[in-house]
Amino acid sequence: MHFSCSKPLILLSLLLISLSGCSNLEAIYEEGRAKLFSSTGKSDKLTAMDRQLQAVDRANDRVAARNELVRQMIAESDSACEKELGIIADDIENWKIDNRAPGPLGEKLEAAIAKRQFDTGNTKESQFVQGNAEPPAKALANAIVETIKRNRNKARSTLDERMEASINHYSLKQALMDLDAYHNLCTTALGASQLARSTSVRMSPEEKSAAIDSLVQMRKKLMQEGINPRSIQRKIDDIIMAE
Repeated sequence: MHFSCSKPLILLSLLLISLSGCSNLEAIYEEGRAKLFSSTGKSDKLTAMDRQLQAVDRANDRVAARNELVRQMIAESDSACEKELGIIADDIENWKIDNRAPGPLGEKLEAAIAKRQFDTGNTKESQFVQGNAEPPAKALANAIVETIKRNRNKARSTLDERMEASINHYSLKQALMDLDAYHNLCTTALGASQLARSTSVRMSPEEKSAAIDSLVQMRKKLMQEGINPRSIQRKIDDIIMAE
């Protein structure tokens, strides 16, 4: 097939290119080059992952192949997590956690306490202070790190147990989902959240029942007096839904 192109059209095209300037052409070239190389790198990673997944699907012993892939990814996650745990302390230092409350009241209290040097009684320290505690930022960092390690060890044990199942009962997709959850356990945000949950005061079943009974009686009384018991009902719901 032959295409003809008029000479005036070719000249017009060259003129437009020259008017657009070399800088625009260079920008277009660099943009295209960047997209090409970025997409190529991403494609290479996806292709490598695809090859690993296909190897599991084609293996004679798919359970062994699945478990081998899972162990490789666990090792990769553990390596990345060790680096993350190493920098958590530095990240928390940037939070500027102080052991003194903000505002002028603290200064007033310190000045007043200094003037009461002849008062009797135990004036060495407040009953609310627990000795010489470590710096708050360091204490928080250590607690978060220990929470992350504990939760990952628990999840790792679950992974090991599940890898004993057949490929029909524990599919490769489910294993990858569990690996994703295991890997995401190594984050400051999730570690802090789970630390807060683990240290929160939980009510025993007896305490829950007693609290609900008391609130139910209060709700009845409000209803008898013609008062909306919505706030009491919210408290009842919160107690019921609490772990």
